Amino acid sequence: MNARTAARSTARAAARLAAVQALYQHEMEGTAIPALLHEFHQHRLGATIDDAEFADADVPFFDDLVGGVAARGEEIDRRIGDKLAKGWNLARLDKPMKAILRAGTYELL
Repeated sequence: MNARTAARSTARAAARLAAVQALYQHEMEGTAIPALLHEFHQHRLGATIDDAEFADADVPFFDDLVGGVAARGEEIDRRIGDKLAKGWNLARLDKPMKAILRAGTYELL
């Protein structure tokens, strides 16, 4: 993997992690998507928080993941629910797991 490809891969991984965090925050606090995107753009993506340095994220990819999950939420939740084991439903999953599954499902779609 060349340096450019490695940097792109790191930026997309950072965007995925940030998207999961944003989706979790959206579910926990009900923060509107535009406000959430603004907060992450201004204060989190590529920032240093409590001595932890966050990698620069692929911002358009981050925006697409967060916005796409929000726009297609019902479809995504239905698809996830259809794949859960018998006796399970989406409400039974913990919130971080739902954020991960939603982001991953959107990306697969």
